[in-house]
Amino acid sequence: MQFRCFLLALSCSVTTVFVTGGCNDSNETGVVSSQHELVVLATEPEGAVSVSAVKSDAKTGDQVVVFGAVDFSETADGNSAFFTLKEFTGDRHSDVKGHDPSNCPFCKRELANAPGITVVVKGEDGNPLAISPQELLDVAQGEVVVIQGTAEANPELDMMVIDMQGIHRKQ
Repeated sequence: MQFRCFLLALSCSVTTVFVTGGCNDSNETGVVSSQHELVVLATEPEGAVSVSAVKSDAKTGDQVVVFGAVDFSETADGNSAFFTLKEFTGDRHSDVKGHDPSNCPFCKRELANAPGITVVVKGEDGNPLAISPQELLDVAQGEVVVIQGTAEANPELDMMVIDMQGIHRKQ
């Protein structure tokens, strides 16, 4: 009887160690936190231009500062740190208290039809981070931001990608 109680207690202890050890990956949380601190800017970079201006004027390797609205609808999956930055015309009603652009039919329609550029957040290895941009950057669908980064143009596909080095949330 004592031996069975001992085995039961040992089994519970081992299970507790494995279950709690596997559920809390503090290293992943630390990586997200450190990457967040590296890319989220406290002050807005100067000289921001529109998405259309970057698409038409920037060349591969150019340092750019661009403002626009975040769009996650074209993101392939939630496991890659990339999203679309859409043209922001400024005629939204987002300054209304309690306005949520992710639930507003007018904002959704404007965002869907606006020109966009792809924004990617890369790690030290040069590859896109394997985390959702919402989790990494703490930004919402339709939120207006300023992005600082390096342009990579592909004129044949009419595509512009920004390797983001910083993001500032407009308040």
